[in-house]
Amino acid sequence: MNLQFFAKAVEYDEAIGGNLIRASFREDLDDDPFNSKKKHLVISQLYEFPDDASLQWYDGESGGHYSGSEVSSYKLTEQLFELKMTNNVTFTIQHRGLKKVLAQIRHFLQNELGTGQ
Repeated sequence: MNLQFFAKAVEYDEAIGGNLIRASFREDLDDDPFNSKKKHLVISQLYEFPDDASLQWYDGESGGHYSGSEVSSYKLTEQLFELKMTNNVTFTIQHRGLKKVLAQIRHFLQNELGTGQ
């Protein structure tokens, strides 16, 4: 699977005093995050548990909600986010995220996934 889309919403959120971190790339600003009908990728980490960061995504098709955690590589630039998982799922997401938000996401990804490309 190769999920490609343009993210109108690029967000970085912290909750529970920084114990929960979430980075998201969403195709639609107004899409309901709990009942999404548009393509998106969310990477999150709950530091209360020692697990790897988790990924959830929706491919834009009915029944297309997925999740996983095994990332093999990623690259984040000012206009593109590419991520490859060990099961050959890839993401190519064009965006126009704010520099401050991208810096927060980059720091989060480096802590959780390593340096990237």
